[in-house]
Amino acid sequence: MVIEKGNNPFDLFEVFQEAFPGEISSIFKVYLQFNHLKRVYRKGWLKSGISPQICESDADHSLGVAFLGLILAQKYAPSLNQAKLLKMAIIHELGETVVGDITPDEDYPTRKQEEFSVVQKILHDLPNSRELVGLYSEFENKSSPEGKFMKEIDSLEMVFQALIYEKEFNFDSIQFLESVQKKIMNPHLKTVFEQIKKIKKLES
Repeated sequence: MVIEKGNNPFDLFEVFQEAFPGEISSIFKVYLQFNHLKRVYRKGWLKSGISPQICESDADHSLGVAFLGLILAQKYAPSLNQAKLLKMAIIHELGETVVGDITPDEDYPTRKQEEFSVVQKILHDLPNSRELVGLYSEFENKSSPEGKFMKEIDSLEMVFQALIYEKEFNFDSIQFLESVQKKIMNPHLKTVFEQIKKIKKLES
């Protein structure tokens, strides 16, 4: 099964290394690696029959999480730090630039550790590296109000995408709704999810 649309960004950088001298080289290296999220498929959709031609990438998903988190935070959680929310959304899939998208049914016990190492490596040379790595950890560990909120937004965005695929391509979204039922704990986000359940007539 194809899981990527292009080359590993660490290998691809060698092509550009001599073209960008000094500081711009390190900036471009970080961007090149982040850019690779555009080339990593969301494998869960592929396994469910969505073709590579229409399958969303990690970058597509990250943008969706950022926008959904922003509008729902403004409505339901205005006290949260919105800058933190957006930063978390943008970088939360960064580890998959190397590890790839891993679905819950795959046995990969070291995935989180490997992804964290990739994030550290990619962000290492940035002036705000410590802040960004910290935000990545907050998201993964749900160790702050913003991290908890965005972790649930991450799941909710997948549900929204499943509904879109269902309407466009006769796709069955039930399994994706079922997979996140116990992950949505925020009362406001749970209300949103319950409305979706009513539409789908999904039993608890």
